[in-house]
Amino acid sequence: MKVLDFTDRSFWKLMITFGIPIALQNLIFNSFTLVDNILIGGLGDANIAAVGVANKLSFIFGVFLFGINSGSNIFSAQFWGKKDIQGVRRVLGLSLIMGLGISLPFTFLGVIKPTFFVDLF
Repeated sequence: MKVLDFTDRSFWKLMITFGIPIALQNLIFNSFTLVDNILIGGLGDANIAAVGVANKLSFIFGVFLFGINSGSNIFSAQFWGKKDIQGVRRVLGLSLIMGLGISLPFTFLGVIKPTFFVDLF
């Protein structure tokens, strides 16, 4: 087993290469809540509450997708390590199908019956 040397420059270069885009993605995703509240702030309490409900739903949706992606990343890495490209393709295909399986009900309920989500909270 290879031991990582945290003083190695190549390790930190790799960490920064992957870490900065992930941090920016999280910053952008989380800034939507702040921007929504600033833009809606002058319209009244009911509107701010509605944005709060929408932000909760967005967070729940994001957690579901994060879980699916995290699990598929683990399996993809294992298949990649075994050089099983067909396994990687199966995992990524299943990940897309599961993502659609989560996205479509959220979309369907949001378009057809938007009060369903408001009634949950």
